[in-house]
Amino acid sequence: MQHVWKGLNHWLWLGAGETEKSKPSSAEFERLKTLVGTWQGKTDIGQGLIDMTVQYRLLAGGTVLEERVFAGTPNEMLTIYFDRDGKLALTHYCIMGNRPGMLLKSSDSKTLKFEFDETCGINPAKESHMHALTLHCTFLGDGRVESHQRWSTGMLYDNCRVPGGGMDFRNRGSMGSGHGWTMGWGVAWNCEAKDFVIQNPPGAVNWMIGCVGESKPMPRPFGTQPNLPEGNKDSHGAHVKPQSLYLAQLAERLGPQALKNVEATAK
Repeated sequence: MQHVWKGLNHWLWLGAGETEKSKPSSAEFERLKTLVGTWQGKTDIGQGLIDMTVQYRLLAGGTVLEERVFAGTPNEMLTIYFDRDGKLALTHYCIMGNRPGMLLKSSDSKTLKFEFDETCGINPAKESHMHALTLHCTFLGDGRVESHQRWSTGMLYDNCRVPGGGMDFRNRGSMGSGHGWTMGWGVAWNCEAKDFVIQNPPGAVNWMIGCVGESKPMPRPFGTQPNLPEGNKDSHGAHVKPQSLYLAQLAERLGPQALKNVEATAK
């Protein structure tokens, strides 16, 4: 393989006999590719309905998907989707001046859920950034929304609904490979579910605020006693203001204009 530089241009030739073999894309990336084009509509991100245009285009031989919002304005932002080791990943070029990376955590027929990539070069303790978010989602079926295992931290469930199932920050005990405590410093804000299992682990706190649904005291799985310490509850059974904690904190940090920069669509 040969690299040739000339001025500011960069050419790349494949040597004789070399061929580029396209690798199969993940199923999630293939789904995203169907978005190619320009999408226009209205969205509510905390200040009433606004017009929004999102543009998608494929690059690099169909291996990269570019998502662009607020094109041609000072608030323009870019997100690049790609597969890393067969798994969907993204880099978000944010108006805050940083580039958080995320990796696909889970997916279903309606939702792709990403979590922060700790190798992306951002120090989450010192720099404001998009970290992990499940915002204004409705989960169908009788399943449960929860972290999988071993001390996830800082999760916000904001206006999520699980009408036939549950939402948990809990100790999974000996489930699976011995998952233990799955969450510390988690917040469920204005969520609705058939029931919640919100527990406080040693040295950390979990909250459910403005949530509607039964709060169930529970022991460790496969046990009967004792029930583990319940998490902190505020306004149980009635929603609170602000409607969205995430959007309110975003506006407090960066001003009301920042709400227009939110890429996730609040439904």
